[in-house]
Amino acid sequence: MFNLVPLRGDFLIRGDRMPDGITVTVMMPNGHKEPLPWRLEWVNHSPTGLEWGYGGSGPHQLALAILGLLLTRQNAQRLHGQFCDEVVAHIGRGPWYISRQDIERRLIAWGEPLPPCTPAVQRMRDRS
Repeated sequence: MFNLVPLRGDFLIRGDRMPDGITVTVMMPNGHKEPLPWRLEWVNHSPTGLEWGYGGSGPHQLALAILGLLLTRQNAQRLHGQFCDEVVAHIGRGPWYISRQDIERRLIAWGEPLPPCTPAVQRMRDRS
């Protein structure tokens, strides 16, 4: 489990609908993969699971979980409704990906400060 959050390095989140249910995985550049932590201990919107493609409780839990990889609990809770409305509610049914850079671009558009990162991520920020 990602115990050191917010994550300071690069990552990619992949979501998909499988025959046995929904999977949302955090993939690191070194190939390490783990299920996305739901953050039920922060806010319990959806104890039955994560979802996307509309604005209900499952998508709000997913938005909180995604932002929880980068932001403090307080900031993730403050922004997850807006992230759900603008991003998660519009994700299609098939497999999808969201990168750290995608999340940071949204934070920049909202005028939010970017969270601390590794030197490698800072170089990517500097290039964009």
